[in-house]
Formats: sequence, C-alpha cells, structure tokens
Amino acid sequence: MPRLILKCPYLKGSRGAARRGNYLRYIATREGVELTQDEESLPGREGYLQYIAQRPHVQRVGRHGLFSASDKPISLSKAAEELSQHPGNIWTPILSLRREDAVRLGYDHWEQWQALLRARAPEVAEAMKIPFPDFRWYAAFHNEGYHPHVHMVCYSADPSKGYLTQEGLAQIRSVLARDIFRQDLTEIYKRQTQRREDLVRESQTAVQNAIRKMREGPSQSSDLEPLLLQLAQKLRVTSGKKQYGYLKAPVKKLVDEIVEELARDPAVSEAYRHWYALREEVLHTYRDDLPERIPLSEQKEFRQIKNLVIQEAARLGDEAQTIPRLDSEDGAFQESEADAFFLPEAEPLWENDPSCIDPTPADLPWDDALPNIPKPYMEWNESYRRARCFLFGNENQHQDLDQAFQLFHAEAEKGNALAMCDLGRMLEDGLGCDPDPEASYKWYANVKFDVVKLDRGLIAGMASSAISRMLVRDIVQICQTGGMTCVAEGVETPEQASALMEAGCQYAQGYYYGRPMPAELFWEKYLRGREPAGVEG
Repeated sequence: MPRLILKCPYLKGSRGAARRGNYLRYIATREGVELTQDEESLPGREGYLQYIAQRPHVQRVGRHGLFSASDKPISLSKAAEELSQHPGNIWTPILSLRREDAVRLGYDHWEQWQALLRARAPEVAEAMKIPFPDFRWYAAFHNEGYHPHVHMVCYSADPSKGYLTQEGLAQIRSVLARDIFRQDLTEIYKRQTQRREDLVRESQTAVQNAIRKMREGPSQSSDLEPLLLQLAQKLRVTSGKKQYGYLKAPVKKLVDEIVEELARDPAVSEAYRHWYALREEVLHTYRDDLPERIPLSEQKEFRQIKNLVIQEAARLGDEAQTIPRLDSEDGAFQESEADAFFLPEAEPLWENDPSCIDPTPADLPWDDALPNIPKPYMEWNESYRRARCFLFGNENQHQDLDQAFQLFHAEAEKGNALAMCDLGRMLEDGLGCDPDPEASYKWYANVKFDVVKLDRGLIAGMASSAISRMLVRDIVQICQTGGMTCVAEGVETPEQASALMEAGCQYAQGYYYGRPMPAELFWEKYLRGREPAGVEG
C-alpha cells in the first residue's frame, strides 16, 4: 500500500447543486474536524460541503474546519452558495496518511496541510488542466484515529476548464508525496545517486575490459567486442557531435544493442538491480501498482552510459588509421614509404605453423550478382576521387554521405570495383541510405578477382589495433567465400604474422620472411637457372 493515498471522485456539473453546497458544509463542520476560524452557526449537516466542514473528528478553530488559499476568514454559507451555483464539474480529492507517518512528519494538524496545499496548488491546478488564476479550492483536515486525512473541493472559476486524467492524478500524488516525505526521500536519493555512480562506473569498466581484450587478440567469449568494433567503424564516418542524441537511427540502434549486451555483465546487472530497487522505493511512496521494469538500454535516466559507450568506441576508432587519407589537392592516397623489398611469391603462412590448416574456399553464388554490370576494373578517376571526398570530408569539403552514395553508385554501375566495394560497405552500414545487407552482398559479388593484397598500412596495425584485425578478418572471409587468394604485404614482425594466421590469411610477404637485397643478389638467389630457353643472364 502506498504511504500517501489519494482518491479523487467528482460531482458532475449541472446536477446536484444543493448537494454540492451541503457537502462543503459537511466537511467543514462535522464532528472531529479541526476548526480554523469562527463563523456563524449553520443548520444542516447533510451534503459534502457540510461533511468536510463539520463531520466528526474535523479539527476546529472556531465553528468549522475549512481553509483555502486565502488568509481571510471563510464564510461557510457563502462558500456553499457559490459551490451550489457553479455549473461546472467539482472534484473532491481525499488525501490520507498512516497515523505514524502523520505524527512523525507533522501532518497531524490542519496548519501543516494548509501550508502544503497552498505551496503545491499551482502543480495541482496544472494536473487538473485548470489555469491557476481560475483555480479554486477548499479543504478540511479530519484527524481520524488510524488514517488522518484531508477532504478537498476543487473547481475552476471558468466552468469550461478542468479535466483530470489518470496521468494527472499520478502527477498530483507524486508532487504531494515528494513534499510530505521530503526528509525520507532525501536519504533515498543520496543512496540512489551512489548506485547510479556505481552503475556508470561498472559499465565503463566492462567496455574498457572488452577493448583491452580486443587489443590482446581475437576473442570469442563476448558479443560485446564485435559490436564495439562496428560502432567504432560507423563513428569514423560520422560527422557532427558524437553524442547519442545527434546520431542517426541506425547508429543509435547499434549503441542500444551494446548497452543491452552491457546489461548482461554480472557487475552491471547487479548495480542496475540495486538502483532500480531504490527507484521503486520512491515510487512506493505514492503508488501501489509499480510499473514493469524496463531494460537499461531504454532507461532515459542513463543516457550517460550511452554517451560513455560512444566515447570509448570513438577512441577505439582513432587508434587505427585503417582508412587511407586523401591528399588535399587531388584526393589521391598518401602513400606510405615504398616497400624496400621484393619477393617472387608470397610465403604460405601455414608452412611455419603446422597447426594451421589451409582452408578450402567455398563457391560464391555468382548468379545472385547484379545484372548488366560491365567487366570490373579498378580506376582512381575523378568521379571516384570526388565520391571519396564526400564520404570522408576534408578541409575543403564537408562530409556528405548522400552525395557520396550517389557518386559511388554511378561509378559502380560503370564497373569500377573500387566504387563497388565502397558502395557495398555504405549499404551494409546504412551510410547515406537505409541499411540493406542483401544489396551490399550483391555489389561485393560483382568484384571478381583472383588475388587480393592487403596493404602494409593495414597490416602494420594488426598487433595493436582491434579494428585492423577485424577488417583483415572480414576481407579474408570475403576472399575465401569468393575463391580468391588473400595476400598480406609488408609483414615485418612475428606478432603481425600470428595475427594474420588467427584471421585466416593464407599468404604473406615482407621483411619478416626475407630481408631487402640488391637486385644482383636477388637475381643470383632466385632467378638464375630459371630463365626461359633463349634468354641469357
């Protein structure tokens, strides 16, 4: 049972006018009312006005117990007459407390109730949809043995105004209960604040632990890690403020999924449970039927956790510059230092690791590819360069995903495989369009090559960057599905080689497998004796 009970029947307008006047007399003068001021003796005790003014146990300071917003003495007869002549609806709220709470908090006397109702009259009027200048009310305190309570009469001077819904009734309960039990709730709020801080801290710890595990190497133990990687990628091509309220719907949905996954963490779940218990303790002050608990991802009070997830994912994305930067003048790649070595062929990774098995590529259903697309080619032309500028933005061009999508689409239809790959990714992630994995796959399916080489700039970050590892793993899987050979270039450390094997890459070349050497030595070591007939060294 709630600690504050509020019931609010009403007397319909144009009916029972005399009854309404008598009701005011009754609450003002019945036995037990606490009288508030002297007034002439009035005959009759039937009706609601009489009930609240004169009924038994009303506290009296004079001949009746009515009080209102004014300090002027109330004429019961005039108030009853005014009420009986009012053509609109009249509400008759009843506010009740347990005896122990009323005594402990000082609500066992009419003066405390008068101060409360005067202070909260604007909120009560708002909940009843009555303009405050038109709000009229009377009340009387009845000091019953086990449930001291107040009877009220409320109405609008403008009879066309006033409408009380269940939501408005709940609003009145909340406003009054938070004031009556202010001392008790202050202590609960302090504990709730601590629980809130615990929940935010545990959520941040869970995210940071997931990122730390990703840095250490691939893990299959959590669904949180791939979601964070996806978010990091999306944020890298997101312009504007990287806060939940500013993100597009697909990115918000991904953030919500991450928070849902966070809520499964035992420490986060326990912290949320403790916070919710305190929230329900507050609600029990004025509600009997508690609302159903909602998931953490839907809890508006914890937008902070969503922004925390976004911040951590954005930092994760900044760790690996896996997307080629554009030159400010012509949009070309800013090449890293050219490879200082060349090997005639890539080394199979599994030859150095007996436990690694050469996977057999599956057949790709090419029949699902988009029709009427010319034979694929790769060309970094002006149209593709402009599309990339719109995709990422630079000092001279604001990011425009819609324009980038249109340019990539036009270039992909001509057969440019570079545009096909970018278009497929935009369709998959919902950049400049609605997410469409099926259409994304069909564009990828048109990119038919025998060998795909992974740039050394991508390989360089594999040992330390979770995003680099994820990109390599995705590319390798696409190659295996399409029956293509994936070759990693610029492999220089055993950590990079190990990460490539974990990603499923079969071939690699680079300094780790052979040092740079002069052309004469290279000829002598690799090519002498392999010349075709008729060719001399």
